[in-house]
Amino acid sequence: MKSADFQTIANTVNAGMLLLNSRGEILSQNRSAQRLFEANFQQPITHFSELLTDASQVSSVLGSLRTATMQPLPRDLFIEPLKSFLTSGSSIKNNDSAEETLYVIKFLDDNPYSERFRLLTDQLRQHRKLYHRLEQYEQQKSAELGKLKSALETENDAIWHYSVEDRTVRLSPHFLLQYGIDELAEWISLTQWMMCIHPEDRQKLAEALEQHILDHTRRFSCEYRALSADGEYRWLLSRGTIVETDADGKPELITGIVSDVTHVRNTYSMLEQTEANLQALLNSMADGVFVAQNHRFVFANQAMTNIIGMEFYEFIDSPFEQVISAEFLPIWNERYVKRIGGDKTIPSRYELKMRRADIVGEIWVELIASSVTFQSEKAVMGIVRDISDRKAAEALIWNQANYDFLTKLPNRKLLEDNLKALLSTARSSGNRLAIMLLDLDDFKGVNDTEGHAFGDKLLCTVADRLVEAVPDSECIARFGGDEFVIVLSLDSDLAQIEQAAQNVLSYLSKPIQIELNTHYVSASLGITVFPRDARSIYHLLRNADLAMYAAKSAGRNCYRHFCPEMQVINDKRMELIRDMQHALVGEEFYLVYQPIVSLKTGALIKAEALLRWQHPAKGQMSPASFIPTAEESGLILPIGEWVFEEALRMAAKWRYLSHKSFQIGVNISPKQLSNNDTRYRDFIEVIKSQEYEGNMLCVEITEGMLLEPNDKAIARLKGFRELGVKVALDDFGTGYSSLSYLKKFDIDLLKIDRSFVKNLSEGSDELVLCQAIITMAHTLNIEVIAEGIETEEQMQLLKDAGCDYGQGYFISYPLSAEEMEQRILNENRLEATLDPS
Repeated sequence: MKSADFQTIANTVNAGMLLLNSRGEILSQNRSAQRLFEANFQQPITHFSELLTDASQVSSVLGSLRTATMQPLPRDLFIEPLKSFLTSGSSIKNNDSAEETLYVIKFLDDNPYSERFRLLTDQLRQHRKLYHRLEQYEQQKSAELGKLKSALETENDAIWHYSVEDRTVRLSPHFLLQYGIDELAEWISLTQWMMCIHPEDRQKLAEALEQHILDHTRRFSCEYRALSADGEYRWLLSRGTIVETDADGKPELITGIVSDVTHVRNTYSMLEQTEANLQALLNSMADGVFVAQNHRFVFANQAMTNIIGMEFYEFIDSPFEQVISAEFLPIWNERYVKRIGGDKTIPSRYELKMRRADIVGEIWVELIASSVTFQSEKAVMGIVRDISDRKAAEALIWNQANYDFLTKLPNRKLLEDNLKALLSTARSSGNRLAIMLLDLDDFKGVNDTEGHAFGDKLLCTVADRLVEAVPDSECIARFGGDEFVIVLSLDSDLAQIEQAAQNVLSYLSKPIQIELNTHYVSASLGITVFPRDARSIYHLLRNADLAMYAAKSAGRNCYRHFCPEMQVINDKRMELIRDMQHALVGEEFYLVYQPIVSLKTGALIKAEALLRWQHPAKGQMSPASFIPTAEESGLILPIGEWVFEEALRMAAKWRYLSHKSFQIGVNISPKQLSNNDTRYRDFIEVIKSQEYEGNMLCVEITEGMLLEPNDKAIARLKGFRELGVKVALDDFGTGYSSLSYLKKFDIDLLKIDRSFVKNLSEGSDELVLCQAIITMAHTLNIEVIAEGIETEEQMQLLKDAGCDYGQGYFISYPLSAEEMEQRILNENRLEATLDPS
């Protein structure tokens, strides 16, 4: 309580009052206390010790006041002239003057209003004691009544009598004087007294008095305003009772006490205003505030009712189960009971859900709770903030971190979290788990030809079908790209795995309708079992990956179980990849060149660049032993970049030595043609940057590349043509040969596959096919190269059929760069000899 607040309240009380702090210092005193000290002490009193005989007893006295404020203190503690005072924890009374009372009050920082209420309560308690004494003295002799009258009548209190028959009132003289009535008048008419009453209160007073007389109620009580002599209305409280009746029992005399309660009303008004201000402050808060008591809610501000969608009257007195979510009700009740019991260990801040009355649902709130005293009883006060939006944002972030945004399946992170839990359960229960890793076959081709939007829709359809195919799975996750993982709990019958794998392949084999297109997909599955194959997540996923690659190697659209031999194969594959990476740095790769001659003249026209690898430990490596792995691992990109630049360099050199039409053919894989990796130089840019003539090169592509080309591949083919680079279709006849793409992509040359040339003889089917290919190509203005010529007969038959060029062991084995250069020089000498001009 501040000193100003103390003065405001204490000056309305006739008793002397001090405001002490914990050290005994007098912080404030009211006017009555000032008058008391001025009359008895020479110097102002500033410390409570000045009132005691022994200053060292201050802490003991203050301790007594704090622990038992209503217990009397011994008179001998106080110095003269205060020894005659009766002192207690709440008051010190002067024996000589009952009007003089000294209060001792302790300051409470945490509740500034409690002292005000105590003051008012003490005063009201004094009045109740007076009324009690009045009832006692009404039954005693008139002499004792006189003593009571002199004791009760104070400046603000007076005894009154009302004669029912005469309708006259008798009041104490000093009271009559205060309200402008002749103090010598013993009895005045009720009408004269009513003239002092506020017009709005007259009827109320008359009706209350009349009801007491007619109904013989035990007590008469009425509070009203009366005009004092100074022109101000004062609040009066009249109480009384019937003290005399006639022989018939009719009331004749009513006696009571009238008290000036203006200061009480003012104090209450001030407190009501303070409470209204406090309520307004609480209602202006964005956070909800409540008080819970006796397992019910007993107070709330406006924000609290808004948060839970209830009206104030609905919330007040509602039980906990009506507001708190059933999910959190047990912990709420437990913490409520502990907090009421004074347990300081429970957390004051936590999150929970509350029911919202105006919608079907619940909201997340953050609660800060503390124990308080509310209306003299233990209670729990809470500050509540709606955090539903924050929780929704957290859930969104969590979903984004744990679920694939496209398919809505768990992503790799959540898969690994789920696997940790599933493996832990399986270890303790002895159960087994199957992990299936699925990779769509040739999904990159779909993306490249149909576009990523189409590919995304395809992935979503695949995800839905996997859920349908294996409804009893523990988890189905998108592992990345076009890979998915399925986790199954296994019973004793491992046939469950086979059934699940077959279901997956069957569901995926059904046609997929996307917009107006019908598409078919297949997948390769790798399967591994815990704990048979491995016990850790890393090794299980690695094993499933190895088994999946085994399924792809077996022709795709199938599944394979992991076996230890796969690890051996994978180790060799990884060793081969490391060796190829080292070969790039260590310049172990080199090119050989197989001559291509004109079948009509036998002149050297072209050469095909072929990659070779001289392994430092294993010796000469066959291209068939490492090219597929280079394609699969992506190493074909840096290797192909080196091959292209080296072939281009040699073509420029040999064209200078030979003739203007000399070309070198370079094989380009689909991955190279579709590559978007900016780490590697674009073929077009390589040619432009070196200012080479494009027609020095002929790029050889396979038929499969033209079946479903992507935008990048088409752009590169177009770029080659614009620079004059020739485009040859390699191994023609072994794939899905079609006349349409020969014209669509402006193919310059066809290379008849060696499988047709190998068995070529007069009258053979192979010869008929070769003749047809040559005729068709020439009709489209496409030149033809025959591969794999190994005999003179084959060469003659092809020449007779009109084939333009030929290559093979009969013409020449692949030559080193030095050998090729020497052959070119030899050709030049031969030409010079035949044409001396």
